[in-house]
Amino acid sequence: SVFTHLSSFDLSGNNFSGDIPEELFALDLQLLRLSMNQLTGTISTSFSNHCASIEVLDLSQNQLTGSMPSGISSCVRLQYLNVSTNFLSGNIPSELDNLHSIQVLDLGQNRLSGSIPAAIGNAINLTVLWLAHNSLSGQIPLELGSCSFLTDL
Repeated sequence: SVFTHLSSFDLSGNNFSGDIPEELFALDLQLLRLSMNQLTGTISTSFSNHCASIEVLDLSQNQLTGSMPSGISSCVRLQYLNVSTNFLSGNIPSELDNLHSIQVLDLGQNRLSGSIPAAIGNAINLTVLWLAHNSLSGQIPLELGSCSFLTDL
């Protein structure tokens, strides 16, 4: 890679369009922020092959479609994940419980369906969980009570 020392990549608040280039996911980044653009397409499943060092991922306020990649659980250092205000559909992956470092998880304003996975209670460092304005159903899992740092739900 040309950008061997690059740790942050922030192009938020622009008018970029099209798919997220897969090459971005191959960079060894700690922060990837592409929010407030016109990006379309899906969140590539190959992302999970290259996310070991990412701590902040913000893809909010775009036009992304498809489902949340279940491989996101490979992002073991991820602390902040914001994919709100897109057109993501499908279920919330139960694999999110493997994100032990996650503090902020914003999946709001999408088209997510199904139930909130009980496994989310294993995300013990979670302080913010935003799921508003989706099509979620079922019961609110009691396991959320295990998230003792949770301040916003």
